[in-house]
Amino acid sequence: MNNKIKVVVGILSASLVAPNAIIPTMAVTESFSASWIDDLTATKLIELAGEDAQYNTLIIANALKVGIAEQISTLLPISENISVNLNVTIEGKVTINNVIVDGEELIESPIIIYVAQFKEAQQKLEEQLQALKYDLTPNPAIDEGTLPPITVVTNPFTDISDTEWFYYDVMNLYVNNLVDGYTNNTFAPEKDVTRAEVVTILQRLENGTNDQSSTFSDVSSSAWYAGAVGWAVKSGIVEGFPDGEFEPNADVTREQLATMLYNLAGKPQSVGTGISTFVDADQITWAKNAMNWAVNEKILDGNLKDELEPQKFATRAEMCAMITRFMNLYHIE
Repeated sequence: MNNKIKVVVGILSASLVAPNAIIPTMAVTESFSASWIDDLTATKLIELAGEDAQYNTLIIANALKVGIAEQISTLLPISENISVNLNVTIEGKVTINNVIVDGEELIESPIIIYVAQFKEAQQKLEEQLQALKYDLTPNPAIDEGTLPPITVVTNPFTDISDTEWFYYDVMNLYVNNLVDGYTNNTFAPEKDVTRAEVVTILQRLENGTNDQSSTFSDVSSSAWYAGAVGWAVKSGIVEGFPDGEFEPNADVTREQLATMLYNLAGKPQSVGTGISTFVDADQITWAKNAMNWAVNEKILDGNLKDELEPQKFATRAEMCAMITRFMNLYHIE
């Protein structure tokens, strides 16, 4: 992976012996309140996203995620192997899933914190964006020039709206120039995603270089996805089939998509119950490592029947959701 991807909730520097005690929930939340969150104004939270960022709530969520991970590390005795796994929603709900020092889990159950400043920051943005919605004109700076201009990007798709569960995931990939729609201004969120589409999006995510050296019998060198296919194979993200084909137009299953992301991440180890709690875990064979990682890192979840549906084809909406979670996990901007 290139230096565009930073594991900000992975290794955090510090030094010590592995602790034997569970960190009390109250101690964690009080420390945040006293040392960091109470002093965090909405404007400061926006500024954490970086001066050159095009501001949206996803970027602010990532900034908050980084800050909290760093704060957690200061509560712990020093070690060279501190891992913090947490999620931040666009409503400002922070869920600390686990803290691990030298392989030992330090919290018994997820800790949930609501950060009011996040919603204030979001509202601050929304007030500025309201008049310019669906306009690409740079917005005047907030708070008398303390922040750089905001660029507003429209939702160009006629078949999705901000009331749908996948809206922010689709828009996240769209504003980052990772996905496009179709010529009729639709996104087709329920359409199954193909192998060609996935490798092209992942290549854009990694800013990978086109590689035309692949010799698949069904990939023409003039195909729009040819360079991405070559890059993905050379990078170890995906393979072809024994018959010498890549099958670029084949639909991608949920376990295949999880495996591609797992390979892109460098096949990391993960801690947690993984697929074991799902009723269809026995359907997962060759992709166990990838699926355990995807579940443990909250990149993939099950349905209301506690099924992971590994062989179900992934829709374009599901793909956007999984890649957004991947970007949040590795703080890809």
